Amino acid sequence: MGEQNEAIALYLEALNKYNEGNCEETLNFLHEATEAARGTNDFDLLQKIYNLTAATYESKTRCFAGRAEEIQMLEKAIEALQREKHLHRAKKDEEAEIVTIFDLCRLIERIKPNSEELEELYQEATKLAQKSNNQSLLCKSWRRLGEYYMLRGRHLRLQLATLKDTVEKMLLINSSFSEAVTSYQNASDIARANLFNDEIGFLTGDLANAYYEQGIYNKANELYMKRFRIAEGEKDRCAMRRTYSALGNLNRKIGRNDEATKYYRLALAIACELDDRRSMAMQYISLGELKVEEVDWEDATMYALKAIDVSRQANDLGAEAQAYRLMAEMYSTQLSYSKAAYCLAVLRHLSKKLDRQEQVNYAHEQLCRLKKNQLEEVDGRLVLDSSDDSRPYRIGLTTSLTSLNDSFSLSPEAVQSLGMLTPSSSQSFQRDAQHDDYLDNKLDQVASWKIEEQREQVQIQSVKRVEASKKRRSSLLSWLRF
Repeated sequence: MGEQNEAIALYLEALNKYNEGNCEETLNFLHEATEAARGTNDFDLLQKIYNLTAATYESKTRCFAGRAEEIQMLEKAIEALQREKHLHRAKKDEEAEIVTIFDLCRLIERIKPNSEELEELYQEATKLAQKSNNQSLLCKSWRRLGEYYMLRGRHLRLQLATLKDTVEKMLLINSSFSEAVTSYQNASDIARANLFNDEIGFLTGDLANAYYEQGIYNKANELYMKRFRIAEGEKDRCAMRRTYSALGNLNRKIGRNDEATKYYRLALAIACELDDRRSMAMQYISLGELKVEEVDWEDATMYALKAIDVSRQANDLGAEAQAYRLMAEMYSTQLSYSKAAYCLAVLRHLSKKLDRQEQVNYAHEQLCRLKKNQLEEVDGRLVLDSSDDSRPYRIGLTTSLTSLNDSFSLSPEAVQSLGMLTPSSSQSFQRDAQHDDYLDNKLDQVASWKIEEQREQVQIQSVKRVEASKKRRSSLLSWLRF
């Protein structure tokens, strides 16, 4: 009994330190609590210790800038969750084990998003849910399995992109998306049979995405329309925006550019209303890509620059990198090689920050190609043209493609010191939108959709989650003190 009381006291100290944000002290107390609890055979207490240990290591990943340190912390968190999973298995608590599997997969995805281990774990969760006859967890297990197959299919497509299209290649890629359709359909059937209304809309969209990836566009379009009607009925503007964007992608894929433009602008209008700047950036990128296909360089440049502006405001390096890639491809096509090289140098720089090695390699290979044939050099440095970028990066790129200095600068003086042209500050995206009558009309229309109503619902849900969390913690503390 003494060991159990000691373990409980140490766990409570660890919980307090965790709430204070002191990860190191939390782990010290948890280590002692683990040692004390192991001699008690108190599986419930050990489970809580392992769960908090995993949460603490995951929190520590935010403290490291390097990928290696992040992976090390994630691996320790995964180890703790695996121990928790074994405890649930020993207690034959299938439902608790499934929840732990979900947490385990979430962390593994951050290290190896296409690992076969994920498939095995999600399949295990599905079998456990069937065994426990928990329809809610079974629905979630099938959906998670579908998400895994979608990710695997997209990864395979990216990996095999450089290979010649063959029947074997297409079958390999489509097999993953086919598995995703099956998984999503199973989840959807369960959701409809049990009236899981919160899941039905999402799964309709998931199924549409899977059919789209398979190239079954008629079915995808039908499901996207159904998804939109559900979202509209629920007044879920975020889901409406996602569906408009998906419909834009689909129509662009089948060559209906006018329809694609319409849907992208509708998605952009809702993103503007919600002040969702990341989504705004992605819609500008989509519109820019569409204009590139139409060889409308002026509008393509305008949309790409808007995307860069908005992504910086959202501090979204991923969207910013995508916008610079679009600019680089566009300038290369126009034979503006110095401008393309500048965008590629920025893309490489941002991709390194994002730890996206494939994109780093792409940018570097393109820079090598340009350096070999098209770029001028002065005093051992390549001449880069950032004149279209109102707030350019400062990049001193040597002829060996080593970057001497990568830093984002907002000051005109810093730009002038590099001998770069400094255009006048571009107008904000709101002001630009005023010159687009079509978008103006849609913004007026969207404004009538009573966004405050949705925000109030979100706030209510947030309050409920906080209250539920407080109740769980209060219950846990009462149990421990008892």
